[in-house]
Amino acid sequence: MPARLFGVSPDTIRRDLNRLVRAGIAIKTHGGALIRTKPAKTGSDPQSTIGQMAASLVKENSLVLFDSGSTSLEVAKNVPVGLAFIAVTNNLAVAETLARRPGTTVILASGRILKNSLSIVGGEALRFLRSVHADLCFLGACSIGLEFGVGTIEADELPIKQQMIESSAKVVALADKGKFSAAAAFSVCPLNAVDTIITDQSPPQSLLNRYQAIQVATVAP
Repeated sequence: MPARLFGVSPDTIRRDLNRLVRAGIAIKTHGGALIRTKPAKTGSDPQSTIGQMAASLVKENSLVLFDSGSTSLEVAKNVPVGLAFIAVTNNLAVAETLARRPGTTVILASGRILKNSLSIVGGEALRFLRSVHADLCFLGACSIGLEFGVGTIEADELPIKQQMIESSAKVVALADKGKFSAAAAFSVCPLNAVDTIITDQSPPQSLLNRYQAIQVATVAP
């Protein structure tokens, strides 16, 4: 019995096995676990890939704005555990994810909640964001392009996103390859208001050259 062998309680063995399973190191079986011979696949979907790359930009003791959206949530999930920084967000799911991580201080904007996205919008949230001076903003994008800039489909989120840009020293737009050909109802900002685009697949070189001409960097795997 492993508990007797290692001189620990059965509860300790179970907790340690569960940690190995969550980390992708082991596979749970009846009565125990098997160590994987190969690492579990991670980052196979576009949002996860973007989230991993973007999370590496979060620095110790920085103040970071997290916009709403599923890709912003992936960034939050991939922030290194124990990293001490302040996260400000208008999204309930992002706030909950970051609040569970040791070292992270989370500040959640207050206001009206959009049920479909769990985003917080309205005048109160906007006034609060005006008081923030962030080092970095992760900006969600429903569409992205040279003519329309960064787009969103939700009118209530438009002023929130725009204020996040104004309140940040650096803006990183999060956009999978499908967003470069997508259409959105509202323009959040011109593309040159963004410092960097993080995506899962690099656009054609001709497009990259045009981005570089307006000093917008593009990062892809």
